[in-house]
Amino acid sequence: MHLFTRICFPFQEIRLQKKDFEVQQLKQELSDKQLLCANLEHRLLVTLEEGKKENNLEEPFQHSEAATEECFQLLSSFDTFTSQSTLAKSEVERHQGKTNNLEALVKHMREAADKRKELEKQHADAIAELQRKQEEHRHHHYANKTEKQAAQEAIQNLE
Repeated sequence: MHLFTRICFPFQEIRLQKKDFEVQQLKQELSDKQLLCANLEHRLLVTLEEGKKENNLEEPFQHSEAATEECFQLLSSFDTFTSQSTLAKSEVERHQGKTNNLEALVKHMREAADKRKELEKQHADAIAELQRKQEEHRHHHYANKTEKQAAQEAIQNLE
């Protein structure tokens, strides 16, 4: 294995692990944002139900400062929850996009690592084949040299 491969492989593994960790963090953040959205939507429904109950009262409701103030507070809360919900949903979408990008990157890095391993195996096989052929060549060369010497000795003996 080449020095460059031994050095690059751990760095690629570390980068892959970091990307996996980032994906996990983004998934956790996405889950948290989804819980926040669900909570805000639930609180909105509760507020709307309370408003319906107040509208269905049979006794006439006399407006007082306290009731008016409560209405303004509920409207303010509703607006706040709506804006928080919208913001959370946009963050969820943004994080989902990041998550998808990171997952694609991790997949690409794994494919590259698999391809590199395959190329290293092919390289090792090619080196082994080359060494085998070189040894075979040396053997044939030695055998030819030995045969030539034997033939020359036979000729000299005949002379």
